[in-house]
Parts: sequence; C-alpha cells; structure tokens
Amino acid sequence: MIFGIDERPPIRPAAYGEGGEVYSYGRLCADAARVAACTPGRPLVFSLCENSYGALCGYAGFLSGGAVPLLLDAGMHRELLDGLLETYRPGFLWLPERMAGGFPRTKRLLSLEGYALLGRGEAPPAMHPDLALLLTTSGSTGSPKLVRQSRRNIESNARAIVRYLEIGEEERAITT
Repeated sequence: MIFGIDERPPIRPAAYGEGGEVYSYGRLCADAARVAACTPGRPLVFSLCENSYGALCGYAGFLSGGAVPLLLDAGMHRELLDGLLETYRPGFLWLPERMAGGFPRTKRLLSLEGYALLGRGEAPPAMHPDLALLLTTSGSTGSPKLVRQSRRNIESNARAIVRYLEIGEEERAITT
C-alpha cells in the first residue's frame, strides 16, 4: 500500500478524528482495500475532500489500488464542479454521503465512514502509467488546470517533509 501503511503494526494509531476517535493502521488498510476493490484498473476518480477519516480512506485506497484521484474541495461551487465533470469525465465520485443525492445518473457502489463511492458509467480516459494523483492549481477557479503527480513524486515529497521537519513516529501532523 501507499507509504507502506500495511507494514505498520496494525494496532498502532494511523489517524485521530476530531471527536477523539482513533483509527488504527489495520483499520485504515482494510478500509482502503475496500475502496480499491470498487475502483479496479486505472480510473479517474473525483475525490471531494473534507478533513475526515472517510476522505483519508479514499485517498489511501485510490493510490494503493491504482486509481487516479483528483482531489477537490467538497465545498467547491457546483458550477465549477459540473464544468470539471464535463471536461474530465471521471468514472467515479468519492464524496461525503450528504452530497450523494445530488448526482442522479450515478450508481452507489460503496458507503464507508460518511463517504459514498458513486459510479458514473463513463469510459475511462487514458492514463499515463506514471500518473498517480491530480491536484488543482491556484488558478483553477477560472480554468481547469491540473498538476500531475507520480507515485514516486508523492512518496519522495512525503519523505522529504518528514526529514526536514524531523517528524518522529510518536508525532501527529495537523490537517486542515
């Protein structure tokens, strides 16, 4: 799995929820595997992200299973999202459960930790074999421009941050 999370002791904490919930590496690996099993091959997935364990499950599952997620803010304007959907035609949407009803021509494939995976029935666009992740640029509010990241880029960047900030195993990072 991505970042070697499956090599961590399964009982060790991987993430903490805002309400004090503790999510172990074993649970994260199992949940990520459930997500990955529903997105075989190399599909494009729009992941509408919030700061939650459900969003993390999708991220870990997509990267571990070979799907290519485009990380988007779950609170983005619907008009912008509709434009991106039309332009990029993702095969799947990973989004908070409360938003799932807003996409009528989809099929619910999985519900997990407050998130839903919706299949859109779109033919997958051809993906470069090195492509692992898509991120929006700061100028994407007016024009859909994306930054492409390889798996090697993601893991190298994560290692560099850990080294530079001297993050140890007992430390936790804050997310926003």
